[in-house]
Amino acid sequence: MKALRISPLILGITLSLAAVCGLSAQDLRRPPTPADRQQFGSTGWPAARDQLQTALLAAYAPGGSQRPGSTGVTAFKSWLLLWKWADLLSKPEQPFGTKPQESASPSADMRTNADILDPAVVRAWIADEAFGTMLFATLSPDDNATQVLKNLQEIYQANAAKFREYQALALALAVVYDEPLPRYWPHHQVTQSLIPITNQTVAERFAYWTGVNDGKDLLLDIRRLKADQLKFLVDAPIDPAEFAWARKRVRLSRSEMPKAFSMIRYDRDRLMNQQYSWTEGPYKLDEISSKGGICVDQAYFACMVGKARGLPTLYFSGQGVDGGHAWFGYMKLDDKWELDCGRYENQNYATGEALDPQTWTPISDHELQFLAKRFRDTPLYAASQDDILFAELFLASGQNDRALRAADSAVSVCPENPDAWNEKIAVLEKTQASLPVRRTNLEAASKQFTNYRDLRVDYQLALAKVAREQGDAATADALERQAQYQNKNKRSDLSVSIAAGRLSTLVEQKQFDEAFKEYKKQITSLGKTGGGNFFYDIVEPFAMALKGAGDTARAESAVSLARKALRPETGGILDVDMTQLENAVSAKAGN
Repeated sequence: MKALRISPLILGITLSLAAVCGLSAQDLRRPPTPADRQQFGSTGWPAARDQLQTALLAAYAPGGSQRPGSTGVTAFKSWLLLWKWADLLSKPEQPFGTKPQESASPSADMRTNADILDPAVVRAWIADEAFGTMLFATLSPDDNATQVLKNLQEIYQANAAKFREYQALALALAVVYDEPLPRYWPHHQVTQSLIPITNQTVAERFAYWTGVNDGKDLLLDIRRLKADQLKFLVDAPIDPAEFAWARKRVRLSRSEMPKAFSMIRYDRDRLMNQQYSWTEGPYKLDEISSKGGICVDQAYFACMVGKARGLPTLYFSGQGVDGGHAWFGYMKLDDKWELDCGRYENQNYATGEALDPQTWTPISDHELQFLAKRFRDTPLYAASQDDILFAELFLASGQNDRALRAADSAVSVCPENPDAWNEKIAVLEKTQASLPVRRTNLEAASKQFTNYRDLRVDYQLALAKVAREQGDAATADALERQAQYQNKNKRSDLSVSIAAGRLSTLVEQKQFDEAFKEYKKQITSLGKTGGGNFFYDIVEPFAMALKGAGDTARAESAVSLARKALRPETGGILDVDMTQLENAVSAKAGN
């Protein structure tokens, strides 16, 4: 492995940490000792955080091209990890069921995260640098940090030895079960009360998964997996009896797991009768197996079968030529996902969308493939992420020049890190950098991610926005149309999103003549490949907008043009929805 080159640091800076944790005068060139860790925070976590932050900001030095600065130095990273603990423990307690932005403003009498934890547990965690590093690499800004810490403590106190053996599993459970299960889990076409969901504690769930793994009931040793992989294993809070049934009745090897999808007989009568929701009683695996189902049920069944054998799985849905479909993906090999199980190639499903169980927000199959490249496991990525942290700290303290240098360092140290580019974009905006500087940075970002269409489109559209701010509307239009053209075949969903934005702007401005001209261009460009995305994101809202504006004739024409271009399969979901739209915009329907 190539050794990391560390940029020259200001090693002469010696600072007193006596005020921070009651220690004798030290500097950041040597790592904290076990005694340092035990004493850290003895004067209070907010004071420890603020005083150590001052020292870290003073000592920070940026890095260069794939060459970390301070954030690549072992001793500095260890002190920074202590600061992260102090910062986390100083934050106000966050009620269960709320997001960070929903929490009340801090007050003097509000409890902190430290107040709800056993000090002995906190000291044990702080002493374990590997665990701390894993925790802060896993935590998301959207996590309920208070509940994550409570979950971890519950697991730790139930079985400290197993906690140390299965730290990644404990973390995965902690970040998945830090908020209530969404009402729409596992999908919108089943009533949640029909699903055998259990209210086990996180400690009980942890004991279950460690038990089946120790009993060698799984297809792999889940201790090999990381927390950001295991969250796709432990995210189904169903009765363990369901998993036991699957292990007993569905005997598939890891490579054979895609067959689980087609094991469920497809119920065409439900499709023809437009009965898209499950009405067959309890939504249990044996019931689905015996009664059959449609694609959503096939995908759910396959996901649960995979999880029962220890395989992280995802339920995907997407739009194709004939409308919506569901399929599943699973971890076929460690660090290698197969995401097309049950996905029909001839339907041109440009993108599959799943839920990230850590935040219960959408994640696409393209994003997952990008994450699976595991560049996030490298020291360069970790250093880049810490550079981002320093950029934010410098901004908060009014040191804009140093904030920009830290953001530059994040990009230079790990150019593959989109978070670093996004931070630099944000810093340039917040510090009111000139439009030419912002434009140059966005061009570099777009070039860096040429092979990743989602990211490239984001930067192309940001470039178009900056061009408009510069008064260069022609360039802005050209950038948007270029992005739309580049993706119309392989990623029609991106092209449709761009086109929908252009059309929506014209509709909002009530420029209906120009909007209809733009719509006809989009029909010609995207009608054949856009499928369900084109219908639901462009045709339907535009036709209804025309109808709402009293232009029934053009509303009917818009749907007619779409039917000719999309040519939905008779009786299919898209055909049914298009017929309903035709009826809705018809002159006979009234206003």
